[in-house]
Amino acid sequence: MREPSEDKADLIKFLALMKREEANLFFEIATKLIRQLNIEKDDVRVTYTLGADSTIALTVGRRYCFVAYPRGKYCWQFISDSPTPLSESAILGDEYRIKKDTYYYRSTDVNDLNLHFDNIYNASKSELDEVNIRRFPSSSPAFEQAIFDQQFRQELFAKAYNMASNITSYWIFQCNPAEYDFARAVRENLLHDWQVTAL
Repeated sequence: MREPSEDKADLIKFLALMKREEANLFFEIATKLIRQLNIEKDDVRVTYTLGADSTIALTVGRRYCFVAYPRGKYCWQFISDSPTPLSESAILGDEYRIKKDTYYYRSTDVNDLNLHFDNIYNASKSELDEVNIRRFPSSSPAFEQAIFDQQFRQELFAKAYNMASNITSYWIFQCNPAEYDFARAVRENLLHDWQVTAL
């Protein structure tokens, strides 16, 4: 298991791979799923995984239920109780029927998570009801905390998306090269204060 500070840093790096709106939606739906399943923090039946292959997964028992894989062709993966996709962007995975009445989908559209939510919930509930094993040891405490602690999640998002300074300002710097060596000042990191004067 990673050190807590390393786990948090890895989760921030992971979030930066995703568009902020998609990451927001993923966490909102994951949080909604956890709440509706009445799962509490530290529930041993659930694993919050942050994989080395740039995946983040909510696992019930030993079954991936809800996955984000931003570097993959199909970034959004989930289980469902429906054998029929509700959109053209969701396809059945190779292991499409993982058990009776449970199907694994891959999708290119984050909105499929919302569209299929009831089916994701039903399949996840079925998994939760049947599980009697402990979680995988590779759980990510930072991911779990981000699900249960909105303030912590906002802190992660602020760092991942530099939200504190999300307004970009542009300045035009003009000077007489005979009087000011701007290139050297930048190279030697001599610019600390900027004063603007009108002539």
